[in-house]
Amino acid sequence: MNLKKEQEHKLLGRKSLIYEIEHAGQATPTKKEIKETVASTTGTPAEKITIKSVKTRYGTNTSTILAHLYEDEAVMSLLEPARGKKPAKTQ
Repeated sequence: MNLKKEQEHKLLGRKSLIYEIEHAGQATPTKKEIKETVASTTGTPAEKITIKSVKTRYGTNTSTILAHLYEDEAVMSLLEPARGKKPAKTQ
């Protein structure tokens, strides 16, 4: 797993990391596997990490990963929508 780019967003209280991972002869890693690897690499708890995208080009064994690392879980809950949740209806 190679870190390609790191960008800090101080107003949002997070870092954006772009990784490139090679998985020759294997399936594309799951977001859960990637989250565990990013957590062990950066020392950030897995609860404060979101994997935004995993993109694999057709015919290659290399994936590009976008991960967000948050400083605070409260900020993370405001910025990241919960999976499967619909916004509340306004009347």
